[in-house]
Amino acid sequence: MRLLIISDIFGLTPAFLAFAELFEQAHQVHCLSPYPDSPPEFNNDTQAYEYFLSSCGHEQYQQQILSFLKQHQGVDTIIAFSAGASALWQVSAHNELSSVKNIISFYPSQIRNQLTSTPRVPTHLIFPISEPHFSVDAVLEQLAGRVGVSVEKTNFYHGFMNAQSRHFDSYAYQQFSQKIVAQLSAL
Repeated sequence: MRLLIISDIFGLTPAFLAFAELFEQAHQVHCLSPYPDSPPEFNNDTQAYEYFLSSCGHEQYQQQILSFLKQHQGVDTIIAFSAGASALWQVSAHNELSSVKNIISFYPSQIRNQLTSTPRVPTHLIFPISEPHFSVDAVLEQLAGRVGVSVEKTNFYHGFMNAQSRHFDSYAYQQFSQKIVAQLSAL
């Protein structure tokens, strides 16, 4: 199986790459970052987001993902985080995902502004317990019953899978990592 893992605003950090290593024995893994080079080390989520906006931004990240998928046909599954998950939501409405069978997206907060998009691939969206700029429950309500979209609301905060985020939760990281490894092994 060919697996694409799309990073959040922190890029390809050692922790992100360690997550990708969980899948490397059983899958051919590709990692995608919004940055062509290694970003600086960030002191906090706000600093990382400001750097993301100034050096890439949401639309450019969408184009990077789309370009990658056009060049690397045969990706079966995509796992995406935060800004990467939000960008993927827009890309998932395109035909270029014809080989993709499964998308797993963690805390794609920007999709609140893109709820008219419809992914062409079965997509599982994993949301945090709350978000500071919008009601998670209202977004979940709008996504309820959408064909090909399943949603999950966790008890954790945005960034719980990222060791560099202030909301990192090691328990949640372990639980979701094990769940995804098992899920992909069953495919």
